[in-house]
Amino acid sequence: MSNFLKLMATAKKGDSKAQYLLGYVYYEGDGVAQDHALAAKWMLRAANQGHASAQFVVGSLYEDGEGVQHDNMRAFKWYYRAAEQGLALAQLVVASMYSVGRGTDPSWVEAMKWLHLAADQGEPTAQSALADLISAGDFTPVNNAGAVKLVQLEAGQGDRDAQYALAIWHLNSQSRPKDYEKSTQWLQRAADQGHKAAKLIAGEINGAARGEPKSQYALGQRFLKGKGVAKDCAEAARWFRRASHNNFTDAQYSLALLYRHGQGVRENNDIAMDWLRKVAEKGDERALMFFEDLRC
Repeated sequence: MSNFLKLMATAKKGDSKAQYLLGYVYYEGDGVAQDHALAAKWMLRAANQGHASAQFVVGSLYEDGEGVQHDNMRAFKWYYRAAEQGLALAQLVVASMYSVGRGTDPSWVEAMKWLHLAADQGEPTAQSALADLISAGDFTPVNNAGAVKLVQLEAGQGDRDAQYALAIWHLNSQSRPKDYEKSTQWLQRAADQGHKAAKLIAGEINGAARGEPKSQYALGQRFLKGKGVAKDCAEAARWFRRASHNNFTDAQYSLALLYRHGQGVRENNDIAMDWLRKVAEKGDERALMFFEDLRC
């Protein structure tokens, strides 16, 4: 008996792996006449038994209209089933379909959820996409007007992740003024629903607004490192400066370094040295070591 006949016999007995492989043989025309309809038939049988790869292929067949009638909603259904089983490529496709509303209602939050899951499994396209989003500001649609509108809608409907994303978006622009008031409003709404990161950042902003140097310094560090927000050295310098004038040592030292290296401010060694002297006068070892190195 030929390998093909053995595969056919096993598939007819209900073996999902054999059904998947038989579908692939028909799809590629490997040793048999290419037949996308038969490919779809056997892939569907495997998919209905929970074979994740078959579910993904069925999704692609419906999306492309190969062997079956084109149907984006059915394509999404099968991609989603494969994604639920942990197939990284399916998770990436589901994220893409959610982001543009193809075959399903659009949802930026769901798109980010599935993109993150795919990236966590090492899917390179998902990792690249997330890296771009992070550099733009921690999963928020910084430069996509359609995505911003969608997030605004979902935030207004009470989705805490959308509320958090919208809050961060208000902090991330470097082409328009940062809106701390609106950001805090959305952060508080997300925090009220148990969003831990929103609660933390809202606390820092509120504390900084009250003039608390520790919060001002924490906010400066957040912008300096791009932790949860888009990296912005100029904004970091602004908050370090406020905390420094409130005599917060760590902020004074950080501000000195920014001036010394020209990060977020125009390089100015005289100002850097002034702040370092203030820190050294308090006995801070970092500043003392700096001046000791100068004497060497």
